[in-house]
Amino acid sequence: MTTPISVIVTYYNERHYIAEAIDSVRAQTHPAIELIVVDDGSAEPLSDHIDVTDFTYIRQDNGGDGMARNTGVRHASHPLIAFLDADDVWPRERLMILSSAQQARPTAALAYGQVKQFISPELPEKSKALIHCPPELKTGFMPTGMVIRRDCFEQIGWFSENREIHSHMEWMGKVRAAQFDLIAVDDVVLYRRLHDTNMSHNKVEKSQRLLRAARGMIKQRRTSTEQ
Repeated sequence: MTTPISVIVTYYNERHYIAEAIDSVRAQTHPAIELIVVDDGSAEPLSDHIDVTDFTYIRQDNGGDGMARNTGVRHASHPLIAFLDADDVWPRERLMILSSAQQARPTAALAYGQVKQFISPELPEKSKALIHCPPELKTGFMPTGMVIRRDCFEQIGWFSENREIHSHMEWMGKVRAAQFDLIAVDDVVLYRRLHDTNMSHNKVEKSQRLLRAARGMIKQRRTSTEQ
């Protein structure tokens, strides 16, 4: 029996890409999907650009990635959770691959795969030349690269809603500290789009946020060791 999955797409001003992201969810070979789109206070509501009547659409004041993902999880009704950023896309077999791996080992808290990055094709050649896109795959050990058991959030808590840190890094630190049973597969499960607006233009701010996240992860590991 296939375990149903709640798919949470977080959206913030990516109106040029959101339709492709949603289409990649609808094209999944996995038969039981609940689609939830969280509009995190975009300048123009998503409902102004596409039909939002055939999925759960939630619009909230802008609170950042962590808050948007938490909102989606709170509205999810299925035992497995998958996240997708509005500017990325999935291969058709993504949910079937990860859910099958998780079902084969029910003790596993989550299953993750590999990520292939690509430069968004509509960009001018000058913009493309400024973006470094490594040809090798990268690990999908990140919220958008995995399928997660919903009860993981009950065990280790929600994503941080502190916008001064990288919420996904802080949460993944909790996953590591909890020593969950994790499954890694070799398949590509996410195509991550590189474009002008998702590349950091403030390297100092990014470095500071990464440092704060790293400090939080070290603190979590120390606390876990002492217990």
